[in-house]
Amino acid sequence: MSKLKKRLRVHRIIAVSFFRDHYNTFPGKHSWLLCGQPVYYWKMKAVVESKYIEKMIVFTENNEAIKMMENMSSKFITVKELVEDCKNPEFRDIDDLKLPSSLIHRHRVNRHQWCRFPGTVIKEMARLLMFEPTIVILTQMNTPLETANDIDRLIESYLENDNWEEVCLGYRLDGGHMFLGNKKGFTPIFFQYGVQRQDQSPIYITCGSRIGRIRDPYRMGGVGIVEIPESHAVDIHTREDLDLAEFYLSRRLEEV
Repeated sequence: MSKLKKRLRVHRIIAVSFFRDHYNTFPGKHSWLLCGQPVYYWKMKAVVESKYIEKMIVFTENNEAIKMMENMSSKFITVKELVEDCKNPEFRDIDDLKLPSSLIHRHRVNRHQWCRFPGTVIKEMARLLMFEPTIVILTQMNTPLETANDIDRLIESYLENDNWEEVCLGYRLDGGHMFLGNKKGFTPIFFQYGVQRQDQSPIYITCGSRIGRIRDPYRMGGVGIVEIPESHAVDIHTREDLDLAEFYLSRRLEEV
């Protein structure tokens, strides 16, 4: 039996998603119609079709989405939030950044603790699931073009690579002269001196689902990227993003 199969047999794999239609830069973006269905529908479909995801916990205040998940699959466990829960955490003003109290922020135990400190709420996950998960995939409803195959390859890569503490989906940019725009013009952010443009190392932009602990710049193992096409990596925040996703998804559906 392969290493992957052995590890898959002993793991309980779940996904977790938090999405809100209130207090967004573009309120209601998760409910915008994409090829005739709400944006959130397409990530739900990918999760249902995944070979490895056993359950998915979804936190949302969106009643229509909750009803859709209840009718769609027993994989989903929904947690109904209040609109008030959708607010971003509040940080108190301080005078001295070097005092211990400068590290203290105030907010209720809500979606932000789940996102930032998933290890501290594993017991709550177990209570909702009736079992203790061993792998948790953090995913987003506003990246609807990920497929079940993309998510399954993410899981397989995480289990096959012993040195990867975290693994993300991402699409590849061609290597070359990379610049970041600012008020004064452009600042180079990546360049390998003495290497021809076509031979520069590629850069990957992460998008969507990921497995592993939140990045810590001081203490972190290897980070892996599972490459997906750019057409699978549209992150919807604006109507222009929605139009691009509609273009890619409609072409995909025509090919089926």
